[in-house]
Amino acid sequence: MVAVWAPPLVALLLCGTVVIGQGYPSVDGYTVRQGDCPGNDIWDIYGTGITLQTCADRCSSHPDCVSFMFYDNTKCYPKTQTCAETDKSNPKNVFYDKSTSTLDTGLYTNV
Repeated sequence: MVAVWAPPLVALLLCGTVVIGQGYPSVDGYTVRQGDCPGNDIWDIYGTGITLQTCADRCSSHPDCVSFMFYDNTKCYPKTQTCAETDKSNPKNVFYDKSTSTLDTGLYTNV
């Protein structure tokens, strides 16, 4: 009988978590993080079968869009709001927030 060494399952899971959390594609004018902020979709500029850059361009050109979720590298969900903590239950969801330098603050006034 030959003994075979197998690494502990916990170590494999920790390594897998690190790998999953890395390597999201970036797009100019946006920060990126894993997950989704459910709701607040702008359906008139939603898209399927489009590129990440096209999704970002749609959001950038819409006055109410502040973020978008890009699902499975094919579906674009532009959003009117963002959130502090994303829902990370689906690993195919990648969330993009407009950088503060790209937001139009001319519409806001101090009260």
